Amino acid sequence: MGRQPADPLRAASAALVVTAGDDSVIRWRNARTGVAAGTRDTGEPIQALALAAEAPLLLVASRAGALTLWGLSDGTVLGRFAPESSRWIEPGEARYRLDVVAGTEDGRSWLIGDPTGQVHVLAWCPDEPMLVPLELLERLRQIRSDSLDGAECLTAARALAAPDALDGLDHHARPCVVKALSAAVVRCEDSAVREGLVLALAEIDPGAATSACYQMFARWRDRAEGCAGRLLARVTGEARPTVEQLLARLAGADNLIGVLTSEALAAHGTAAVPALAAALRAFPPARDDSDGWMSDERTKYWILHALAAIGPAAAPAEATVDAVRCDPGIYRDTRWIAEKALRAMRRAE
Repeated sequence: MGRQPADPLRAASAALVVTAGDDSVIRWRNARTGVAAGTRDTGEPIQALALAAEAPLLLVASRAGALTLWGLSDGTVLGRFAPESSRWIEPGEARYRLDVVAGTEDGRSWLIGDPTGQVHVLAWCPDEPMLVPLELLERLRQIRSDSLDGAECLTAARALAAPDALDGLDHHARPCVVKALSAAVVRCEDSAVREGLVLALAEIDPGAATSACYQMFARWRDRAEGCAGRLLARVTGEARPTVEQLLARLAGADNLIGVLTSEALAAHGTAAVPALAAALRAFPPARDDSDGWMSDERTKYWILHALAAIGPAAAPAEATVDAVRCDPGIYRDTRWIAEKALRAMRRAE
């Protein structure tokens, strides 16, 4: 892909010829007739390009070091990637960071490099769709594998959760990683691996980690002894808190801390029920126009979640939970979890 500085960039196949240069415009023509097939203004000077004629796809490297994958059938942008080596370049700085671009004919694999010798192998995944480093795709395969090798899966998850590991990726890539990790948290049978996956996911997307925890505890509660306490200790640094300390932590807790604290309370079983019921009775009648209403409702939700998880052993708190359910000012989610807690308490009846 070498060129003289004044020459336009070219990529050609038996069917297409693509040219580009300093005017930021890519142009493609029918190789047999020379008839123009399309143009697109990329908005920035182009440093290198490569054609995958069978697809047909075009990978374009800008002078700023960003890569864009174009579909030549309709001229749409399909994926983007910014190598770490190019992210520090100041806007407008004319450094030829990416001077090698090559791809396979089907457009599934791409090779890029720079004058420092750094090389990236990218994979185009049309089903996702996303343009990502090949090593990231391999880590996703390890996490998604039906065999779910615990050590391999956890190593892959930790690599994805490392600082800056997902920076510069196609906007489709992060959701794919989050979805794969969330699914692995729920289906993994090894408790130690599950906990490691939760921590990795929390580094990438705490909200997704919260949702995954709810599903994980629902599925593996009978095989999750001590799990919530261990995760809470890793996240907060506090080991073996009392029921009273756990209840105090709920006020103002974020969602992930909230669900872990709720599950840690549930792990105390019958011993926690009097304190949980007393905490519910301590709330004033709910008014949605009062200060702190939503904060109180969130705390009630986690207390009720703990009682639901305790199940029939929490029956002494039934009257208190029913009173919360009947409060006309509570949030709809609070009422839903109160009804769930009542069903759980009455399961043995």
